[in-house]
Amino acid sequence: MKTHIKKPLVAFLAALLSVCLAFNASAAGFMDILSGDPLRAFFAILNMITTDNDGKDYVERPLVQVEYTDAELQQRNAIAALINQDLNRIKSEKPSFEKVVQRGLPGTDKDQALGIMDQISSIAGSIGALLWGNDKNPFDINTMLSSLGITEFFSDIGTSEHLSGVNCDDVVSVSGADYVSALEGKDIYNDNPITKSRYDDSYTFRIYLQDAINPDENSAHAKVFDLFTDVKLYQTIASLAPEIDMDILKIRYVDCYLEGRVDEDGNVVEYTTHYKCILQIDTTETGYDLSQYIDSINNTEIYESEVTYRDFNWTPRQFGDLNNDGRISSADARYALQLAIGLEKLQEDSILFGDLNGDGKITSSDARSLLRVATRLDPAPQRPGEAV
Repeated sequence: MKTHIKKPLVAFLAALLSVCLAFNASAAGFMDILSGDPLRAFFAILNMITTDNDGKDYVERPLVQVEYTDAELQQRNAIAALINQDLNRIKSEKPSFEKVVQRGLPGTDKDQALGIMDQISSIAGSIGALLWGNDKNPFDINTMLSSLGITEFFSDIGTSEHLSGVNCDDVVSVSGADYVSALEGKDIYNDNPITKSRYDDSYTFRIYLQDAINPDENSAHAKVFDLFTDVKLYQTIASLAPEIDMDILKIRYVDCYLEGRVDEDGNVVEYTTHYKCILQIDTTETGYDLSQYIDSINNTEIYESEVTYRDFNWTPRQFGDLNNDGRISSADARYALQLAIGLEKLQEDSILFGDLNGDGKITSSDARSLLRVATRLDPAPQRPGEAV
């Protein structure tokens, strides 16, 4: 007697097997994806594409403000003042520097993660269509992830060159502040954060901040970091599970530090900020049964930010040195004339160093003035508003 197995069932079993082979994950993880519960599926997917392993690769630091003795606080205040002084020199003297930004999912290759996401979407969608039909398929993973903007979270590296004299507001970043390094002694968590060189007066520092839950713009963390925007994350989860109070979902900032190197002349050589965002859920604040989600939520790393500023050039650039070759010559006058008639494109520093008459643009008048300076008919120019 022959046994006939329906083709849809064969396809379903094949798809299920391919899932297991593709991800080599636990059966519980796939039950989350196949549960038909969008919140449960969402967290299972988020967990798959953000976590390399189940272990913590960070050290938890207190959430509650640590109380220091007067002597400890005095020491920390002195350290904070020294670091603020050095970092704020970047704002006041505006050296050139290279900025390297890496933000996104920690420990995850972007292309690999995108491939996994596509496989999850395709396989789960196929299984859903087989079980419920195309019209009633509960899986819409692409929409789920795109509404979250998940592709924007993947690790990416961007490098930009900031010229000397150009506004440096984004060096040590707190939006809207004139001088962004406003660290206080009470913000510093670790002991002995400054290491002095045994050979000269240079030093390095690494300042850890305490962990924080959903820090706001008034927090110590906002004095140091561009904070992770969690609005999309909460909006997406709220749309998937409107019955859940978002107050139970926490984003814990961990491994929060700033570090840098300062040479013997007090010049910042390198400066880095770093933090990770970890999803956590507090079941004590709700009567809703979330036990099935805990493994997929807690301690999932959803975001990491590391910004490094390096290769600082503290040599002041002369006002009028339009082409930035270290001197004012006929080449600057020629370049100014080309800018004035549109043969060259204005760069971010063009007005800053080439607008000699202060009218907010580069004109033939500026070119003529530069030529007179180059031929020593006129003295070196002063920036409008500066004392001679």
